[in-house]
Amino acid sequence: MANILAEALESLKTPCGGSDIGARRKALDSLLATLTTQEIFRLRLKLNALPTERDPCLIFDLGLLLKIVEYLRPIDLISITQVSRAWKRCWSSPTISIRIIELHFYERFFPYQALPDSGLKDEMKLSLCRWLPGALRASTANLKGRYHTGLTCGVLAVVLKCNLA
Repeated sequence: MANILAEALESLKTPCGGSDIGARRKALDSLLATLTTQEIFRLRLKLNALPTERDPCLIFDLGLLLKIVEYLRPIDLISITQVSRAWKRCWSSPTISIRIIELHFYERFFPYQALPDSGLKDEMKLSLCRWLPGALRASTANLKGRYHTGLTCGVLAVVLKCNLA
């Protein structure tokens, strides 16, 4: 059955011999309209598992990703890991996680850096990688709270000055 569908799509050609994109799109749309919810779910799983050629996590090497991390804030890092499973795997890798900790949580990185290369250092690296997602969320929550508190104090100061005047 799958071969029949593939052959039917391949047979949709333009007069010059190229693929007729419009006809293929219409055929796929009519096929999707007849699928059950389970079939659509299975199709989504298959499509999401396919790597895309334009995915920066697949295109860029580790060195470039480590440079990109230097320009990202903790809230950006949280957003990046929510794009897709591939991005979460990529941006949560131990090497990138340690670089994030070095940039944004140096007080946690310093003891790791001071350790000699050993099994203890590897164990601490894994521990830091497990700790990082919660620390990023807490960091952004603190920032949001800080800005909110600063704004509230500023508004309160203006109101008090107006009342005293």
